[in-house]
Amino acid sequence: MPSAAPVPRPADAPVRPPLSLLEAYLNLSEELFCEAGYDGFIRWLNPAWERHLGYKGEDLVDRPFVEFLHPADVRTSRPFFREIRRMRTGLLTLEARFRCADGTYKWFSWTLRQGRSPRLFFALGREMTEQKFLEESLEQAQARMRFMQDIAESSIHPFAAGDAGGRILGSNKAFQDLLGYTGAELEGLTWKDLTPVRHHRRDSRRHEAAHRTGKVQGYEKELIRKDGSLVPVSIFIHAVAGDPDGSPIHFAFIRDISDRKQAEERLRVEKAYWERLFQSAPDAIAIERFGDLKVVNVNDRFCEFFGYEREETVGRRLNDLVVPESLRKEGDSLDRRAIAEWDAPMETVRCRKDGTLLDVAIQSVLIRDGENSLGYYTLYRDTRQVKRAEASLRESREELRRSLERMERAWEQTIVALSNTVERKDPYTAGHQRRVSELACAIATRMGLAEDRVRGIRMAALVHDIGKINIPTDILSKPGRLGDMERSLVRTHSESGYQILKGIDLPWPLAEIVYQHHERLDGSGYPLGLKNGEILLDAQILAVADIVEAISWDRPYRPALGVDTALAEIQLLAGTALNQEVVDTCSTLVSEGSFSFAEASDAPLVAERKGPPQGFLFQPRDFSNLD
Repeated sequence: MPSAAPVPRPADAPVRPPLSLLEAYLNLSEELFCEAGYDGFIRWLNPAWERHLGYKGEDLVDRPFVEFLHPADVRTSRPFFREIRRMRTGLLTLEARFRCADGTYKWFSWTLRQGRSPRLFFALGREMTEQKFLEESLEQAQARMRFMQDIAESSIHPFAAGDAGGRILGSNKAFQDLLGYTGAELEGLTWKDLTPVRHHRRDSRRHEAAHRTGKVQGYEKELIRKDGSLVPVSIFIHAVAGDPDGSPIHFAFIRDISDRKQAEERLRVEKAYWERLFQSAPDAIAIERFGDLKVVNVNDRFCEFFGYEREETVGRRLNDLVVPESLRKEGDSLDRRAIAEWDAPMETVRCRKDGTLLDVAIQSVLIRDGENSLGYYTLYRDTRQVKRAEASLRESREELRRSLERMERAWEQTIVALSNTVERKDPYTAGHQRRVSELACAIATRMGLAEDRVRGIRMAALVHDIGKINIPTDILSKPGRLGDMERSLVRTHSESGYQILKGIDLPWPLAEIVYQHHERLDGSGYPLGLKNGEILLDAQILAVADIVEAISWDRPYRPALGVDTALAEIQLLAGTALNQEVVDTCSTLVSEGSFSFAEASDAPLVAERKGPPQGFLFQPRDFSNLD
């Protein structure tokens, strides 16, 4: 690395070749580079080793690499060194701890590859704690210059060089990507072209200082991207002799600090938010220093509540400010308790500056910065206000609960009234809706649906035939098969039910469920011919329960066919017209005895009437009549 001040040389001394851009990069780099043999001994390393680990170069050269690894990492590293001998191309990555000169260890991510000869390999170490990741694309080269060029080009950190006039001489891809330029576009531009005007004077001073002192100049600034936007960066400038006449070349090592700047801005805003929150908090808050428990700050509410000016509180203990003489022992006890942290608020009495006693609840919260304790937030709340608020809240909640109960009863009464209406119209379906409701709820519950959704399915099932109120009774109770016109008329009951229910404001989509309960997954249903993906699961469950109940119970034109026949029928349609999971769940419930119509509540919602057997208007295996 160049010395801080130039050393006079004899007039007849040979002119030293100027330090190349790549040599400067290697000397300035914070990553660790070394070349080692397959015997594990280090042959060459760069100055970063001394900066990071505290060793001098001669302390490490000709010593085995593994000697400096943490004992726990030696075993895991051996396969990597064996593999590098067999490898001809590619990279190996090893994470291991390396011993520093002071005996401590640092974690590094080591990238290994074959070196310039078959018996050498290169190692690049990036300190993991500082997230210094370098992408390294090393080509097998014959000369050290080629090796250093590969390092510079593969760096993820922007790197550029310019002459004494500020003209850009060269840059790596990371620098070009950062600003959005190509290498050709950057040629001929100057640092001033890439820097806002407000930074020009400071930049000039930094470049002059770098040239004058020979020391690296680091500072923060903004660069202008090709699209005109600004990117904050930290930049380190090093000036070296570039030509025999002494004209310097300025090397710039740049880091994008956009994330850090954004984090700082978020921190600033968050600090302002917290300060505003602290000052506007409804509770009296005091911040006490850890150890001596003296007040560092109080909020506006504390001053108002206890009658002090902020300046009167800072540097004093809370026991001297707000604890009555009669409770000083309690205050001292709470101070000792604060050291071991508080577990819950405590109600007690404190006093204002004028001696007025106040009922308060106290809570002290320890402020930590990682493992370090910084102080305490001590909060005082007027318990009278809290108790009044709690009483009001309890009253409001109770009133809300009663209102919800009344509303729920009103919903249920509405559904029951509608169900009673259709059963008074069609005595043959008396109890049908109740039984369908019981089976549909059992299926939905077994399928794991939420309790509220199951309740909605129950409500929908209780009124799923409400639309039959618009169909003449003689058609509903006809003992024979229905004609085409009669069947078409009966099929309108789904849409009629939808029209009746859609105007009622309920927490469940009853109207849609009723509208769709005769739809089928293969599109063969009615009234809209919906298919799978368009039909509500609630309606699919209701459809299966409707079919099973209808086949299992009497019809005007035939006696009940039994549950077994009903289960066989829905299995024929499972996966095509009916939902497979719903069908399987229904079959399981009945087969294992978890559900039976005999045990379910099959009483009609209105008084039973004398008349023909009850049932639905369809024949088994003729699902076009499933109305």
